[in-house]
This record gives sequence, structure tokens and C-alpha cells, in this order.
Amino acid sequence: MHARLLTEADQPRLESFLKQHTDRSLFLLNNLSRSGLVAGDEPYHGQYWGAFEGDELVGAAALYWNGMIIPSAPEGLEALAEVIQREADRPIAGFVGDQSQVDWLAEWFGCRVFRVNSPERLFALELTHLEEPEMLKDPDIECRLATPEDQDQLVQWRLDYDVELMGADYSEQARERAEANISKDIQSGVSYVLARSGVPVAMSCFNAALDTVVQIGGVFTPPSERGKGYGRAVVAGSLLQARERGVGRSILFTGFSNEPAQRAYQALGYRPIGAFCLKVLKVD
Repeated sequence: MHARLLTEADQPRLESFLKQHTDRSLFLLNNLSRSGLVAGDEPYHGQYWGAFEGDELVGAAALYWNGMIIPSAPEGLEALAEVIQREADRPIAGFVGDQSQVDWLAEWFGCRVFRVNSPERLFALELTHLEEPEMLKDPDIECRLATPEDQDQLVQWRLDYDVELMGADYSEQARERAEANISKDIQSGVSYVLARSGVPVAMSCFNAALDTVVQIGGVFTPPSERGKGYGRAVVAGSLLQARERGVGRSILFTGFSNEPAQRAYQALGYRPIGAFCLKVLKVD
């Protein structure tokens, strides 16, 4: 078993390998589709490494522009960790991916103090089985793509989301990150708003999107509007629009302890298929 840095010539083989593990590789596939094998400081850029058994690619991992390591390595994880340690072009900020792989990598790199350490239940849904909430039939309810006019509201919601779920604080740096993320999502056409009588009441996005599968993320309803089914409706509304474009499958993950979210997603037809994990290092 050996591992090495991948080059542009390896991209077709890497994509073929990742598509064999699509449900756990959507971040990798999404970022590849947006920037290719480019190591840099812009969103979606990253260093990619592959683990090989002879000439066969059996595992992969990337270190992205934001310092996050994402593995897709049913084999070769130790070889990948060793080469990442030697060749990484930036500090590690965290890990996200299959829970067993993320836990192993965090232990191997000696990372034990986290701002976020969230085991997540991984869910999948064939969109032919999507259960449409009755709410979406209400003429006062609209699920639509977010526009630049929504940005100020969505930035505040994203900041609240980051504080509530990602361990952030209400700092200027956190607000700038929220602004950058919302602006990117709106420009990319992956951010959705649920509005009641024209007033936004919830948001969602596709944090990874391919032609055939989308991954739900960033679902947020402000506290004053919770318990009304808006989160479930914005997710369903975005998926109905994706289905019209030919998307056939959706993936999402949510905390094992977040039972209300799990119930909402299962009511849409999602079923558990495994475990994911998000670990973000605490920086002094």
C-alpha cells in the first residue's frame, strides 16, 4: 500500500473511484466538479491524495482551502495520513466524513480538543419516494431560490446557525464568514428560502450538488417560527425543484441527538444509511 499526491491526470480515475462511494463522497465530488484538482486558497480548492494497492486506487482524501480534511478511504487510511502529514500546505482545521474514518484520522493526528465534535446520522432518499408536505400546497407558501435581496436576512440566519450548531460566536470574523458563504450559495443557485405571504420564514441549501444527487445542508428556521413545519417544507420544496431537473437522490446528515430534525426528515421519506461526523478544532 502506498499513497501520493494526485495530479490533474488522475482526476478521471479519482472521480470514478468516488462515484463508487457517492453517498459518503459528495463534498469531494462537488468540489472536484467546481475547481478540479487545484490546490489554492479559493473556495473548493484542495490538495488531493490517493492510496493505491498496486495500480488500483483504493482510498482518497483531500485537505481543502478552509483546512478541512475529507476522507473517502475504505482502505489505505494510514498511508493517506502519513502523506498528508508530510505534504499538507496548510494547518488542519477539522475533519468531516464517514464517522469511523474521521474518528481514526483525528486520533492519528493527535487532535483531541474541538469546537465542534458532532457524530451525525447519515440519511438517504430516492426522490421518487419524497413525501410532499401539505404545507407546500398552501397558496401563501412559496419555496424559491434565494436572491441577492434575501442576503441580509440569510446572513443573520447563517450567523445564528453557526453559533447554535457550529460553536461559533457573534464576532465580526464569524459574520464575514457567514456573508461569504451566503453570497457564494446565492450566486451558485443552491440556496433556498421558504416564504409565507412573501416573508421568509426558513432557509436551506444544497451544500453539495451533482447532476443526479444533492446533499442538504444549512437548514435553519428562526426560533420564533419553529414547530410549524417550515424546515421540513423548505427541504421538500428544494427537492421537488431538483427532481424536476432530473436529480434522483438526496443525502443529508444530522446529529444523533437532534431527534426533532430526524423525525422531520424521516417524514419526508429519508432513511438512515450510516454515520457521518464533523469535527472542528478549537483554536486558542
